Amino acid sequence: MDVDSDEAHSESRERDLIKAIRSLDQTGPGDQGQHLESIWTLLTSISSSNYFAAEESVLRWLLKSMKPNNDTAETLRRFPLTWRILGCTFQRIPLFSLAKSLADRKFMAILQQTLVAVAKPNEDSSRTSESSNKRKRTPTYTFQLDSLKSREGCIATGEAILDALRVLLDRLDHTSSLGLNEKMGAEHIKALFSQPASEMVTYLAPVLTLCDLSTTATTSHLDLTESQRTWIQTLSTVWNLRLQGHADALEAAMFLSRPGFGLLGKLVGLAQDAHPSLDDRVKATWAEQLESFMHRNLMLPAKSAFLNRRDLEIPTTAIDVSKAISAVSVPVFFRLATRAPRIFGGVTASKAEGEWTEETFKLAYRRLNKLEPPQLTSSLVRILLQDAIATGSQIRLQDLRSICDAHALGDDDATGWQLLSLIAQCDPDAFLLTDKGERLFATVAERLSQDRSGTIRAQADEEAVKQFLDAIIGGFEKARDLPGFLKRWYTQLTQCDRSLVLQPEKRPVWFTDAVHRNSRLTHLIKTSSMTPKQLLNVLQWVKEQGDGVPEAKLIFLDTIASSATDEDFSDVVGPKIFDLVETVWSSAHLQGDLQSLRWPILAKTVSWADFASANKMQTLISPELKRVLSKQPLDHPDTFRAFQCATTIWLASYPDGPNEPSLSDLLASFSERLAEYVQSVDPSSPGGSWDPSKAQTRWRQKPPLDDSQPAAASYVDFSLGAASRLLPLLSRKSSSLPTFLQRILAIPPAHDASSSSSSSYSGERLTSALNAVFANETTHHETEFIGKVVDYVIDTLEFQSKSAGWDDARPRAALRSLTGVPDELLSRQQRERIMETLHGQRRKMKAKAAVSPSTWALVLGLMVKVMRRPTFYSGMAFKHLTSLASSVASSVSHSRSIQTLGMGRLVHDVSLATLRQMNDHFDEWGSAYFTKAKRYVLDADATDGDAQSALHIPIFKALVSVVSSSPHFTGDEAPVRPDAVQLRLAQMVKRPLDDYAGGWRSSNENNTQKKAQINDLLLAVDASETLTPELLRKTIEPEVTAELEAASQQSISRGHLRGWRLRTFLIKNFPGYLGQPRPTDFDKLFDLDREGGGVSAEEGDEVPDPVGATNPQETLEACVDAIVANLDHAQRLQYIEKLIEVMRTAPVADGHLLAIRRIVSQMDDDPKSSETSTSFDLATAHSRLTKYLAETRTPREFSRCAEVLHSLLDTKATSMSQWNIETTMSAISVVAANRAKVHLTSSAAVFTSLCKLASIVIRRHRLRLDDHYHILLTALESLLRALVHNTSRRSRGNTTAANHNRSNNSSNNSSNNNNNNGSLLNAKHAAMYTRLVTLVTEPSAASVSRAQYVGALDSATDAAKRVAGRHVYLLLVQYVKLQLELDIPRDVQEALEPGMYSIFDVTPPPVRKILNDAMDASGRAILREMFKRYTQFGKWSGV
Repeated sequence: MDVDSDEAHSESRERDLIKAIRSLDQTGPGDQGQHLESIWTLLTSISSSNYFAAEESVLRWLLKSMKPNNDTAETLRRFPLTWRILGCTFQRIPLFSLAKSLADRKFMAILQQTLVAVAKPNEDSSRTSESSNKRKRTPTYTFQLDSLKSREGCIATGEAILDALRVLLDRLDHTSSLGLNEKMGAEHIKALFSQPASEMVTYLAPVLTLCDLSTTATTSHLDLTESQRTWIQTLSTVWNLRLQGHADALEAAMFLSRPGFGLLGKLVGLAQDAHPSLDDRVKATWAEQLESFMHRNLMLPAKSAFLNRRDLEIPTTAIDVSKAISAVSVPVFFRLATRAPRIFGGVTASKAEGEWTEETFKLAYRRLNKLEPPQLTSSLVRILLQDAIATGSQIRLQDLRSICDAHALGDDDATGWQLLSLIAQCDPDAFLLTDKGERLFATVAERLSQDRSGTIRAQADEEAVKQFLDAIIGGFEKARDLPGFLKRWYTQLTQCDRSLVLQPEKRPVWFTDAVHRNSRLTHLIKTSSMTPKQLLNVLQWVKEQGDGVPEAKLIFLDTIASSATDEDFSDVVGPKIFDLVETVWSSAHLQGDLQSLRWPILAKTVSWADFASANKMQTLISPELKRVLSKQPLDHPDTFRAFQCATTIWLASYPDGPNEPSLSDLLASFSERLAEYVQSVDPSSPGGSWDPSKAQTRWRQKPPLDDSQPAAASYVDFSLGAASRLLPLLSRKSSSLPTFLQRILAIPPAHDASSSSSSSYSGERLTSALNAVFANETTHHETEFIGKVVDYVIDTLEFQSKSAGWDDARPRAALRSLTGVPDELLSRQQRERIMETLHGQRRKMKAKAAVSPSTWALVLGLMVKVMRRPTFYSGMAFKHLTSLASSVASSVSHSRSIQTLGMGRLVHDVSLATLRQMNDHFDEWGSAYFTKAKRYVLDADATDGDAQSALHIPIFKALVSVVSSSPHFTGDEAPVRPDAVQLRLAQMVKRPLDDYAGGWRSSNENNTQKKAQINDLLLAVDASETLTPELLRKTIEPEVTAELEAASQQSISRGHLRGWRLRTFLIKNFPGYLGQPRPTDFDKLFDLDREGGGVSAEEGDEVPDPVGATNPQETLEACVDAIVANLDHAQRLQYIEKLIEVMRTAPVADGHLLAIRRIVSQMDDDPKSSETSTSFDLATAHSRLTKYLAETRTPREFSRCAEVLHSLLDTKATSMSQWNIETTMSAISVVAANRAKVHLTSSAAVFTSLCKLASIVIRRHRLRLDDHYHILLTALESLLRALVHNTSRRSRGNTTAANHNRSNNSSNNSSNNNNNNGSLLNAKHAAMYTRLVTLVTEPSAASVSRAQYVGALDSATDAAKRVAGRHVYLLLVQYVKLQLELDIPRDVQEALEPGMYSIFDVTPPPVRKILNDAMDASGRAILREMFKRYTQFGKWSGV
């Protein structure tokens, strides 16, 4: 009945539609378009059928009514609903009939007329419409001409037109499966669009204008996001249907360049005053598609005309036509020109590319020179140069120099440093080579020699100057003339005014880090870009220049000395540098902070010199060194550098140098000055915030020069962090620690001790200082010194803990440092003293003294470290362990469960280490120790006054582990019997289980009691691992087991860790008592809504044991191990089958997949099993999981499913069938083609997992692929397409982001733009793919060893290569095709090249001929270049 009713209702609507259409001739569209709305309603309510008379009638009537030139027809043409009705008819009318109707009713003329009209909105109407629709989210446009002429009305009409065109064009693209009439109709419709380019531009220019209009902020409420994304693609499709001719590019330049450049400028951020309100996805899609359109139809033909005929008519026309918007069009034009695809082949390709960019830049710059004001021209030229730098484009030196003259150096008062920097980065030869270049460089050098505070005012200018000088150094490097730069630099140094040099804030740039610490210059000197003879000639030339400005010589020589680390240089130039610095190093010649540079130079030259020369140098500088270290203030830079120099010289002359005693005495006396200086420093001041541990890893011999004065922190960081041998050598001069080190490690003065901030600073300083000492491997060989330091730390721990407790900053620092001391550096006496100190302080603590869990973790960790080695302190007894557990319990019993479990494991580790030491030394210490411990085993109330605590359970767990495996506890004379210890532990475990079973349903306990009960339960379950199931079943009643099972189910449902731990415990020990011994609800363990839940469902209290606080995978694996421990092969298969069934309907499948993987890893091949005769086996499991792979919902779930499949294919290869191999490769193809729920764009792990699956199939199942290469190649081609498409998106995204950042002069957005470009794959993933290809073309002997190939004399690998060579050339065809379609990043191409070379290796000549014939001219050009590189860099042997 229902079906008949629906059919009758549908027929009724069809009749109504026909009546409505027939009445149009009498009624028209209606005053408000109501008749069109009724037709639209009826059309959309009727599904498409074989009867199309109604649709064709409404189509013909609409086109007929839209044709006249009157207001009614114009209103109808502009009404968006008109075009939506047309789009609906385009979908339903057969193509042959549709083509006839469109041709008869002059559809193309109507389309052109409408597009031209809507591209010119009435601004007055726009303002009225904007005000009337101000608060409307989705405005409704009435059937009124004035409203439809507004900007919003035009955009709405344009959207409807383009949507209708998209529908029509989509039908034309899918005609391969249609009949002959339909194909003929499609060709007729295409013929309507097949008009000359001169006609087609009249359609497309308005479309570009409409796109531009839709980017304005006033249309942001139109909600066009979904439909907008296809606008540019529709435009491109219409253009491709044109009647092609030789002048098409010129027509495009004439009519499309201005709207195209303007729109593209807004999309890529080159229109500085425009801020499009488009959705980011639409903006990215439009930018990519429009740039591709302009490249293909404008730039490539223009480039071809220039390279072939030197014809620049097309780009000149594009520039001239868009001159009204030159501020946008010129940067966009040059951007397109520099990014136009490069030509392939030919030895002159690079030269031709350079000529093209030179000419296009000349055109662009000529247009920009006509703009006003000049500042606008300068900013736009900077954009052009940034584009040239980004793309490596070549620009004529004459143009660069003219820009420099006109815009960078034209104003004497304001230098364009940023423009100069860009010019130098484009080509530093603009300032070199010719006389004009030398003149420009001289001008720049003169300005750099002036007062820095006056010539460089902004931070951006400082960075630009550094980049300029770096580029100039690169120019000299390119010319292999580094000595020339050094001479020019020294000349500029000597020409600076010394009064400016002595003022740090006015110091010329030549004296700053821009050159002095320039990384490129330092690297060039360090990597021997000059020969020793060249450097000697430079130094001789410097000597011939005379003294001049002494600071200039210091700056210059310091750069040479710090960079020339090669022995060939140091041996030759060391004496020459000393001769030069000898004339100016005395303080009589030097002033200011730069005089401190003399000491690093002297230290270097002395360390390079031979023994006699070094002694002579030391004798010469000793008086000045003594004067500085004994009299000059410690906060002077010269003093700090002198201290570094003295330390370096002393270490070089130790132990038998003639000046060693005097240097030793000098540094010893200076260390006393330092000790007083350090003691007087306020810990909270910047000078007291030293961090020698950090300095140890980052120190670079000389800290960078700045205006700040060296403080105590500088000396401490150097002495403990950089000078590794200083303190050990100083300690040899006294029987105790050096005073300097004692002051560093000292307790703060009494008046500061009460300050919490002072205590915190002191603790941080102590920690860093001790870490630096103990991490210094040089001190490890100084037994006496390290022993003094350890004793001092123990003294600090003992003394400070008496007054402040362990939670104070300094005791914590001492505990942390002792924990980090290498085990071999602690003597037995020191270990025993540490244990005595810790136990003694614990006993003396007040009963209610609170120690934080983090501090207890430090104490217990130190105890574990100490007790792992033989340590037998005085009065050592078992009661120390129980008392320790009671003390810890008072601090953590009510903490979160993860903390309590951690403390329990630490107590267990301390107990286990202690008991093992006693067991290993049984006769000497252990016998008496365990005899005294016996009463704690036999008497449950033997606590010696300590409170009973669940933390005692880990102690007895350790005791069970020791006595059960030791021969000392067998027989009647054993001090402790293992069965008694196990029974005692079982009783201790029973109590928390009984308490929880009896109280988990109760809601009367407060939150604190619940936490303690839960923590005790978890400790008991953790300790039960050492007990046998039989003993536990005797100890725990069945009623308790039933309650615990119910409690575990409730806790699991609420996301509590105790539920899973209880479940594992019960399944392992009481499987026969459980209602569900094989659970499958592992989704609850990985449900993100429950994971880490911190609120109880019962009372809103804080949950002490959220499952997210631990590693869910470890919890799951423990549970699965307990489940399958007693299952045979068949039962495990049944359990896997059940997990797969449940997994499909579970909200989260990660747990099920991990469980399956865990079970598979524990399954052995069972020769007795009847697996082949059962309905479910491992092959079936693999097949079902392969099907599920395409249905996974998240990348993490996908990766885990792929891991299970990988495990089956690898470890259970004999259980796999041919079907499993083929379905695996098919699944790879499906996912790589983005036909699964998880796409490659969602995570890079998806591609990695696919590569691993393909790899294991090729390696382990190669023989099954011999006659099925089509499946393998399909998968590899899909992976290659996915890789290239994704990485090419990265290339386009980086280019767009770079231009966006340059146009806005903002560096802050750079990282964000580069990261959000839609690409997750890179060269690393390309290397993975290359490995897959080489596995096919270069098989291992193991993978093909059982192959039965024809020819007994052939090796299996050679035969496999021949088979592969007949097929894998198709991958090469695919790769060449992708290179033609997409812009593949260079690093990805380099990673893929070895794989493509291996294809050439195995491809025989006949197949290479097929490969060549399968490509067009462009493809052959790319293939020719690839083969050329293969012959040069591949494995080609020339045969």
